[in-house]
Amino acid sequence: RMYELTTAVELAALDDSDFLDEMQRARGRGAAAAPEVVRNTVDILTGVAGLVAAAGTLGVLHPLLLPLLLLTALPEGWASARAARMGYFTMLTLIGIARRKWILSELMADRRHAAEVRSFTMRGFLLKEYDQVAAYQRDEELDLARRQTMTRVFGDALQGTATAGVYVALGIMLWSGAVPLAVAGTAVLAIKTGQTSLANLVFAVNRCYEEGLYFGDYVG
Repeated sequence: RMYELTTAVELAALDDSDFLDEMQRARGRGAAAAPEVVRNTVDILTGVAGLVAAAGTLGVLHPLLLPLLLLTALPEGWASARAARMGYFTMLTLIGIARRKWILSELMADRRHAAEVRSFTMRGFLLKEYDQVAAYQRDEELDLARRQTMTRVFGDALQGTATAGVYVALGIMLWSGAVPLAVAGTAVLAIKTGQTSLANLVFAVNRCYEEGLYFGDYVG
């Protein structure tokens, strides 16, 4: 379907940098994201099944435990979604740079261009251009890594605080006699199981969301 469209456009479109950038996104990460979206959707369904089982147990033990458990997933979900969007928008920024870098590398390494590069003494110019492009790409990727790391660390800190809050609330309920000791012990096991299922679910949802951003380039 994609190549039916690319072979039908006007010839001038293939000289337009914006069109070439969009086509590159669709041909590259966009097309590869399609099976990942399906795989992550299956993982979401699996995570939901495990979470429902744990939630049912917590709901029977005490109604307050379930919303507290769900609260622990919000920081990680927020951090992962924000980091994914950062990566996607950086990719949009670098798509033209990556294409320019590839063209320069082909000119310097492909046998077809070797004679012209040497005849017109283009070696120094090409190397300088490649160094500038590669340096810009490196700086953008390092900045992305720094921002994503800070976001994830902040999300982990919030998640740790939320998890501590769950156990503090359980301790208060145990101390006040709202739940007996046996129920509290069962609740701890259910919380651990629920957090594992919840973590798997959040991971699958965020992976599906991230791949969906790239798949949108293919569909669009």
